[in-house]
Amino acid sequence: FHWWHTDNNESEHSGKLMLVDTSLTKLDPHATTEQIIQVFFDDNIERERAHIVDVRDAKTYAPVPFEVSQGRYLRRVDPYQAILDREYYVKEVQAVFDLYQQT
Repeated sequence: FHWWHTDNNESEHSGKLMLVDTSLTKLDPHATTEQIIQVFFDDNIERERAHIVDVRDAKTYAPVPFEVSQGRYLRRVDPYQAILDREYYVKEVQAVFDLYQQT
C-alpha cells in the first residue's frame, strides 16, 4: 500500500494488475471454445479513472484505456447498495453480459 499510495501517487498504472482478453468483444452462442468474461468489482474505482486497478491486454501488456475498461472489465461497487440489495452483484454481472451481447 505504501508504495502505491506514496511513491506512485495512487496511479492506476501501479495498481492491482488485471490482464484481460480484449479480443473478446461479443459472446458467440455457437462458440466451440470457452469464452471467459473477466470483471473486477471494487468500491475504489473512480468515475474518471481506474485508480486502484491496472487493466492491461493479456497478449500485448498494453494498458487498456479507462474509457474501454469502465463498465466492461471494471465495475464500481456501491457498498451501501451491495449491502441492501441481495441481487446487487447478480444485476452487475447481468449488466456486463448485456454489454457483450450488444457489442
